[in-house]
Amino acid sequence: LKNYKQKTLEEFLGIWRKDTFGGGELIPVYTQYLGRAGYEKYHTAASYTVTSGSGLPKMPEQTADELLSMLLLHNAEDVYGLAKITALLPLFDLFEGNVPPVKSACIENDDNDSFGETFSLFPRQSLVITLETGCTVDHEYQTPYYSFSLVHSLCRIKVPLYQGELKYFFPDYQNYYFLTSENKAVHKSVAEFVDRSFRQKAAPATAFTRKQGDFLPQAGIFQPALLIEYNDKVSYFEYTRELLTSQADLQSYVVHLLTSTVLQNK
Repeated sequence: LKNYKQKTLEEFLGIWRKDTFGGGELIPVYTQYLGRAGYEKYHTAASYTVTSGSGLPKMPEQTADELLSMLLLHNAEDVYGLAKITALLPLFDLFEGNVPPVKSACIENDDNDSFGETFSLFPRQSLVITLETGCTVDHEYQTPYYSFSLVHSLCRIKVPLYQGELKYFFPDYQNYYFLTSENKAVHKSVAEFVDRSFRQKAAPATAFTRKQGDFLPQAGIFQPALLIEYNDKVSYFEYTRELLTSQADLQSYVVHLLTSTVLQNK
């Protein structure tokens, strides 16, 4: 959403107003209403001398009742819309980290996944987490790392696994040598047995070891955190089946997915 103004939230819910004015725009309308109502009450302006230079506003063409209807319509739709958008409160809670307990978690195969790729021989796998919410608003969206859908208060979060090779970068890179022939770093205690022509002092970006497996995206809450490249903001942790049976880790991961601006690519 571009902002959290009431009209923006109403349009998100598919509520469209008959009223086309903002509150600030109706201040001069209210002034016009007061003037017109006073004029109509006394049916005369004989006691006033009005000239083109007097500075008095031009008498509005609408009647006092018509102007009043404009004001009351705006206020009535404000109250009506406010009651409707309270349905979004559980959704706001969700994205602020107040996440209800995870209901289930499993791994699914995707022959044609929602991220637009097709895998005929090796279907892509995704972690699918579901939970019950108190939100009655149906909603869905997709980030570069997961998809979110909410239908009839059932929330479904789908996170494709990264399947392949990642790198773990050693924080104490000064204690490592990079082996050019093996494209990885090893500790000095091991590297001293390697020919000098095949090793060089490791830098932060070359002090890594490689790991094959299935991984899930994160912003560093689970260790060890692995990366595709050294300067990447999004890291990964290795997926194991133990995650599916750990309620605490699943809960932490769901909260992390819904609140991390890095994973939402903001």
